[in-house]
Amino acid sequence: MLSSYQRQAVADIAHELRTPLAVMQARLDALEDGVYPLNTDQIRLLNTQTQLLTRLVGDLRTLTLADAGRLGLTMRDTDLGRLTEEVVWGLQDRAVQRDVKLQVSVMPAPLRADTDRLRQIVTNLVENALRHARAQVQVQVTQAGGQLVLHVDDDGSGIPAESRESVFTRFTRLDDSRARDTGGSGLGLAIVRALATAHGGQTAASASPLGGARLSVTFPSVQS
Repeated sequence: MLSSYQRQAVADIAHELRTPLAVMQARLDALEDGVYPLNTDQIRLLNTQTQLLTRLVGDLRTLTLADAGRLGLTMRDTDLGRLTEEVVWGLQDRAVQRDVKLQVSVMPAPLRADTDRLRQIVTNLVENALRHARAQVQVQVTQAGGQLVLHVDDDGSGIPAESRESVFTRFTRLDDSRARDTGGSGLGLAIVRALATAHGGQTAASASPLGGARLSVTFPSVQS
């Protein structure tokens, strides 16, 4: 028998999948009835919903494997600082589209990790910050007490103190800016926590010096 948590999770998943499917079905019906012409704009809309479904299913698979303790990691020597710079560089176009200044400040940060999963952590955090920022996002990699710390700051509306833990819970959205049409599925930060935990790390949300939110991941040790 499913627990109350499992039942709620199934209900949440069904709700998230239903929305893009409903959009696609309505648009396909309209195209079939001749309400809309079959052109590149309509194909682009359907493609966007398909991409959303693909990402949602992939995210759900990652969380399911993590919950079951079956998330395989390919550990290798890497550098969190260099990887973070690469991710930020790759997201500059998205920052320009949102009229957000995206800055990065890193130091050499060697550790042993699954590079693909580490990249997913950084990407999810930066994408989340870009969705909420008004004009600025800052990404930092530092060392503190023999640990590596990744900070992602934005100058958005911030996260109320009582909600800072819940943002790492799947399907959590605190306001309208976390709606699906901005690209947020409500799973990104839950995945960050799951992947960080799998690496022996910790996640935290706090107030940012920029006035918005600071999301941080601390990894347990620095490898020489």
